[in-house]
Amino acid sequence: MEIRDELAAEVMNDLLVVYLAEEASPATKIVVEDYAAKNKRFAALLAASRVGAPAVVQGRDEAMALLVRTRKYWKWRKILFGCGLFLCLLPFSIVVRHNEVVFFLWRDAPLAARLYFAGGIVAWIAYYLVGRKAAQGGL
Repeated sequence: MEIRDELAAEVMNDLLVVYLAEEASPATKIVVEDYAAKNKRFAALLAASRVGAPAVVQGRDEAMALLVRTRKYWKWRKILFGCGLFLCLLPFSIVVRHNEVVFFLWRDAPLAARLYFAGGIVAWIAYYLVGRKAAQGGL
């Protein structure tokens, strides 16, 4: 498969990232090295990238652990958002029969309504705290 000359530079720049991360297949390594042998500008870019790149990619496991932890925080944020919304709106629930309000939780069971609303406030506070913790994670 031939790559047109006008696209070769862009394709090789894309492959350079994979090559420098040492995640390229052996065939890709051969293609990048052959292109560097033919193109002096690309060879200079490759040499400069190797000098500035660390010998070993460090922190990959740490970054993955950070991503897993952040996903966990976002999952809890979604759960707490739903709980907060449900518990804060529940005291305003009503039962209507024959176009007449038969039961209004806030009016007919004020203690239960206050407890639900307090649970909603707790859920919103937890939502805020988990959001701050996720933001401190670095993502």
